[in-house]
Amino acid sequence: MPTFTVHAPPRRDGEAPASPERFAFVRDGFHGWAFLLAPFWLIARRLWLALVLYVVVSAAVATVLALLGASGSAQGIAAFCIALLIGTLPSAASSHNGRQATRSGPKSRRRQ
Repeated sequence: MPTFTVHAPPRRDGEAPASPERFAFVRDGFHGWAFLLAPFWLIARRLWLALVLYVVVSAAVATVLALLGASGSAQGIAAFCIALLIGTLPSAASSHNGRQATRSGPKSRRRQ
């Protein structure tokens, strides 16, 4: 059963709560393309900070493992773990557009 997070537009002082039509429903879950092609997926989603962190962390882990003389298998496992983390990156990070998460739960498909 799919799970969605609901994101409401930010409220300004003295402003009435937003109508439910303005809420964004973002599906949670594993992203296969993010797992397989992380840098391209991050660029496509315009997640620049996440892309920089991905490159820095990947380079740092590879450098440390190389300096420690780790085997190719250990380096591959480390790369797999980093890719797995990117694959489970919340899709809300790429789609919330400054909105605030309000709740999550099972939902059917969003109506257009």
